[in-house]
Amino acid sequence: MTLIKTSILSAIATIIRVIAGFVSVKIVAVYIGPSGLALVGQMQSFIGMMSSVASAGIGSGVVKYTAEHYEDESAKQKIWSSALKISLVLIVPMAVAIIFLAEFISLKLLHTREYSSVFIVFAVSLVFFVLNGLLSSILNGQKEIKRLTLLNIAGALFGLGVTIVLVVNYQLYGALVAGIVSQSIVFFITLGFVLKSNWFKLSLFVGSLDKAYMKKLLKYSAMALTSAISIPLSHMYLRDYIGTHIGWDEAGYWQAIWRISETYLMLVTTTLSIYYLPKLSSLQDRSELKHELLHGYKIIMPLVIVMALGIYLFR
Repeated sequence: MTLIKTSILSAIATIIRVIAGFVSVKIVAVYIGPSGLALVGQMQSFIGMMSSVASAGIGSGVVKYTAEHYEDESAKQKIWSSALKISLVLIVPMAVAIIFLAEFISLKLLHTREYSSVFIVFAVSLVFFVLNGLLSSILNGQKEIKRLTLLNIAGALFGLGVTIVLVVNYQLYGALVAGIVSQSIVFFITLGFVLKSNWFKLSLFVGSLDKAYMKKLLKYSAMALTSAISIPLSHMYLRDYIGTHIGWDEAGYWQAIWRISETYLMLVTTTLSIYYLPKLSSLQDRSELKHELLHGYKIIMPLVIVMALGIYLFR
């Protein structure tokens, strides 16, 4: 699939995610106020950070080596089984730690022990987050762009539906749990896509840990985990600082502005992650690599400029 077709599919998925995101933010703001939106942002940052750490940050490595060995089942079996084992080894101790520290985390992050059960729910669901990330990386490496697009759309719609139901009925508690429940549901959708793929074989996920591929995958950890930890931590610190020194309503406004920025950039970041990583990984010739990069710049940069101007003009 070409970059233009990928961009179109990504645009469709992104538009749906943007609409779903705006509606969910509006629902949260109406029912629990800007201060509640700030606390939901804290929870989302924590979930994103812990999910990345539990997966060891090997997602990009799985995409790269899956795309690189697209026709080699033996290599993919080593990659996927090793990635699965790395993830499963980290999930259990992290989940146990979160359960035992639930009250402490709730107090530090949300300034109350009242929502400690939310962190326990997340700890139990952590396996779904990590496995969903792994299966999504495999679909990406297999260049299943249409399935990934449908997955993004399904995730946005389920997330919106779950958010509306839980926020309307349980207010802030429901908003905090909504992201956990929706992502757990999305895992089963992702699993269904993988099971229906003509390349799927259970044997590809079973096997001994391949030390060579384990080392290759873990080389991506330092780079991925640096951003996966530092960015959510900085956001949590900023929200907490604004909430403590200025007001939690203001922290909620900051969160809303950040969500707008994050959402419109999805069009670019989604295209890059779905198209470019597997595409560049499969190219071996330097001239082809250079041509692909220049081609991408010609399409993506004008798009970014237009979107940035649009945000400024309609601010």
